[in-house]
Amino acid sequence: MNFNLSSVLLIFSYVLCAIAGPPGIEVDTDTAEDNSVGNEGLSSVDHSTPSSDVDRSKCPKHLDSVVAINDQEWLFFRSNKVYKLNNRKFVDSGRPIQQVFPRGPQFVNATVSSGPLTLLFVERTIYGYEYDGVQFTEAPNYPKELHDRVLFYPQGAFPLNNGSVILLSGNVFATYNVQQNAPSFLNDKNRYFPNLPEDIKSGIEKTQGFTDAYYMFDEATVSDYDMNSKQVLQLQNIPDFLKCT
Repeated sequence: MNFNLSSVLLIFSYVLCAIAGPPGIEVDTDTAEDNSVGNEGLSSVDHSTPSSDVDRSKCPKHLDSVVAINDQEWLFFRSNKVYKLNNRKFVDSGRPIQQVFPRGPQFVNATVSSGPLTLLFVERTIYGYEYDGVQFTEAPNYPKELHDRVLFYPQGAFPLNNGSVILLSGNVFATYNVQQNAPSFLNDKNRYFPNLPEDIKSGIEKTQGFTDAYYMFDEATVSDYDMNSKQVLQLQNIPDFLKCT
């Protein structure tokens, strides 16, 4: 019998963690089991392979990750640069990540916010930063290594309202307790979060502190995702969603 990587990871996940819904999110099993609902009728989007758009524009059309600092200020990561957004508008031409995040990485695989922390993930390393409204400083006891019960490298992430975060790779996710630096739950993304983008990079709460609705990003598109119905309400290309000045 042949097993793909996701299947192997899920077998380990069931052994390592109790089968219970991830903290901070009420799981509707009736909705979760119905994965047949597609995105028909949504606006057409650009699924072309992204070229290197960083050097040609101060407003990239594709992203590696995006994280919210607060309701107005977001950070948009592409290649080795990070761009500042204010009210979904690019307000600078991007700076090297290591200029914004001292002793930080040259690139990121995933980013997410957790309370006052902004977390950057590169393979199994977690970089943590605090923001004083002007600049980022390295948080105490960071960087850290991802707990060895998480068997994948995070390729996407989104926050919960209890300080934990969701880490994703392919069809596998982990609910991760940031304070304890340990997972509390691992399972199948398509079971608990059906209709999410296949290769989700980031999720941002539409209103900070409320986890009933998110903007979910893959490399080229943004999905308006309702966490209660587990449905995508609208799908847009990144250049249509973000404003370039």
